[in-house]
Amino acid sequence: MHYLVRTEKDLGIQFTNKLNFEKHINSTVNKVNKIIGLLRRKFTYMDKSLFLILYKALIRSHLDYGNLIYYPTTKKCKQLVENVQRRATRLVPALKGLSYVERIKALNLPSLEYRRKRFDTI
Repeated sequence: MHYLVRTEKDLGIQFTNKLNFEKHINSTVNKVNKIIGLLRRKFTYMDKSLFLILYKALIRSHLDYGNLIYYPTTKKCKQLVENVQRRATRLVPALKGLSYVERIKALNLPSLEYRRKRFDTI
């Protein structure tokens, strides 16, 4: 017998009846990618300090909201969320040519995987 997968939204987090958060993660990633595109179009130049202010206020806040509930468990979902930060760090022209790991070190940002593990231990 096949069951219909229902989605409910409570406090901005999408739940399915199988407690699969893939739809929520996809919608969050799409929303944040739109914000990154907006920042890319509206700011002609972005230095490290401006990027950090915009990133923490507009991007990371979306990724962190409800993270303890919808914690990405599959490798695919973890990669989707981490790719958002990877894409965002490319907005800083001064870091052009650096790898993702070098960019987050230069910006003094932890990886999102590290932040999730840190929240878990706290």
